[in-house]
Amino acid sequence: MKLTYLLIVLMLTIVSFSCRRSSPVEEKMEDARKSQPCGKAVVANAPNFSTVTTNDFVIADASISGDCLTIKVGGSGCSGNTWQADVLHAVSVAAVYPQQHALKVVFTNKELCTAAFVKSFEFDLYPLRQKGTNTISLSIYGSAGYYKTLQYAY
Repeated sequence: MKLTYLLIVLMLTIVSFSCRRSSPVEEKMEDARKSQPCGKAVVANAPNFSTVTTNDFVIADASISGDCLTIKVGGSGCSGNTWQADVLHAVSVAAVYPQQHALKVVFTNKELCTAAFVKSFEFDLYPLRQKGTNTISLSIYGSAGYYKTLQYAY
């Protein structure tokens, strides 16, 4: 009888230690997700990354804060109310650390503009997170030869 109880206690102990628990990175990711929602999601693994067309535009700046990528687009002489922007993501093929990913800003403007104007767009980078790492390098491409590399740490 004592042997049966001892075996049950031993089995329960083994089972409790073998249960999968989320890693600190996964827990941190979930907390960050709840605390920092922002704009449109980046289109991860966009099938049209290399073929998409865009209106001409000038990126004034790009920055990352938490899970949010902010793109400042310059234009001229209009309200910017009809401006639309998307960020497309290409699959990473580089085997380097941190992982390198390409982002392309696609801009649509249906207004005729004649005076200087800047508008900010926010994009949610959360869909780009990769298991096993807490940093990826994002290369941002825009119209007029804009290129900037940013580190996304999560």
